[in-house]
Amino acid sequence: THPAGDSFPSWSPNGDRVIFVSTRSEATSIYQKLLQGVSPEEPLVSSAELKYNPQWSPNGQSIIYSQLNTKTNVDLYLLSLAGERKSTSFLQTNFIDAQARFSPNGRWIAYVSNETGQFEVYVESFPATGAKLAISIGGGSQPQWRADGRELYYYAPDRRLIAVEVNG
Repeated sequence: THPAGDSFPSWSPNGDRVIFVSTRSEATSIYQKLLQGVSPEEPLVSSAELKYNPQWSPNGQSIIYSQLNTKTNVDLYLLSLAGERKSTSFLQTNFIDAQARFSPNGRWIAYVSNETGQFEVYVESFPATGAKLAISIGGGSQPQWRADGRELYYYAPDRRLIAVEVNG
């Protein structure tokens, strides 16, 4: 409903809200819009840094998103929606870390990073323990979990869809 461009929409787990990124008033914000009633969009987190691809956790208590960082490139951040809304760093490296997706059980986060010189798909435990696993070999992007969490899909550089069985 706002003239500013909106992007990266994501449904809440129960389908009653949608979040999206928009640049309004010289800030880039992640907004929440309730789908019932006439309430306006509500900014959840705002700053001058560009934000990308917010995604809900399965329990609806957190949102993971990518944010441009002038010192370290693009990093992953978590916004807690329980209690005081607070955004914290999930993964901060000198590389591009993006396209994060929670697993259906909320115990893992798949994402891409270009730390090897090309984008590869990784999985990190949630909460983070530093125990990441490389999923792709030879490049990968746009990870998506199967609804039951038993497979992780991603695109290979030649645009083939790859499925990787997940065990645990």
